[in-house]
Amino acid sequence: MLAGAILVVGQRSPEHRWACDSWAVGPEPGMLGGIPLACLDLLGQSVLDRVVQRLRHDGVNLITVVIRDEFSHLARTSAATIRSVPSRPNLWSAAECTLREYVEHGVELVLLTRLGVYAELDLAHLIRFHRDAKQGVTAVTKDRESLDSWLIDAHQVRQTRRIGLPVLVDREGMAAALPYPVPGYVGRLEDATDLRRLVVDAFLSRCSIRPKGREISRGVWFDEGARAHRRARIVAPAYLGCGAQLRADTLVTRFSNLERGCYVHAGTVIDDASVLANTYVGKGLNVAHAIVDGNTLHPLRHNIVVEIPDAKLLGRTVPVAPSRSAAGGSGSLSLAERLLATAWN
Repeated sequence: MLAGAILVVGQRSPEHRWACDSWAVGPEPGMLGGIPLACLDLLGQSVLDRVVQRLRHDGVNLITVVIRDEFSHLARTSAATIRSVPSRPNLWSAAECTLREYVEHGVELVLLTRLGVYAELDLAHLIRFHRDAKQGVTAVTKDRESLDSWLIDAHQVRQTRRIGLPVLVDREGMAAALPYPVPGYVGRLEDATDLRRLVVDAFLSRCSIRPKGREISRGVWFDEGARAHRRARIVAPAYLGCGAQLRADTLVTRFSNLERGCYVHAGTVIDDASVLANTYVGKGLNVAHAIVDGNTLHPLRHNIVVEIPDAKLLGRTVPVAPSRSAAGGSGSLSLAERLLATAWN
């Protein structure tokens, strides 16, 4: 059996066209700071990368990621083909073209999905369900809600000469089809709250996501080049990504993750919060129940986004690729820290 997968990053599915009478109603979901949530590092690896790895493990070797040009550099996976799309054309038109190419080249089953969720899908079980139901398209659901994911039988679709997205927006046809209810973990990725929930669920082993790097003590993970000052304190569970730095008298409390290239200055508390890649957090701050991305703060208990113009409080670090030799003594400054110290003065 030759199977393929098409992963759409961003933009609502065609289902929403008749569900909402518009291609876009309100702000585009699944974005944070103008970046797709599926492309953001989460405990050392993006959801996109994790989904691609899971599909490859399940024997799907033909994988295409459909993504806008401006985000294509974030799709760093080498295990899939990246189909970048200019800003004006519709992502789903590009997905439909890819689907046609798959069918023409003899692919029998195609999983078409928008990465608006992290779903731990048992692909073999889905295929058995699909074949037992003897239907051309099987929608994937959780608690009777669509996950913008479908398994498409290329042979039946070819026979009916209905290749592509019209199958998915045929209300009458899809209403008669049996949906597949995912029995495993599903975490939505529509907003900042969903991102934090996925981090906490991973720490609590509610899903199969595990932090990258090494567990240096129970519940505390350091990725390559991560460093903490000898007077820094970390309360498990917590994660420090590649090259992340904690200065003296910092406190990182449970369920916090500091991603690749983060720097937290002296005396600052990170409490039940996510600090996204290449973010600088200034001296003596208290960041609690929030997501920090550069100079942008997303307090999760309030439906607001705060931009901090003072670079001494929040900002970006100088991207420096971590090396194994950088994981040395905790009291000295790294190259990234020296560059930052120059920028602050």
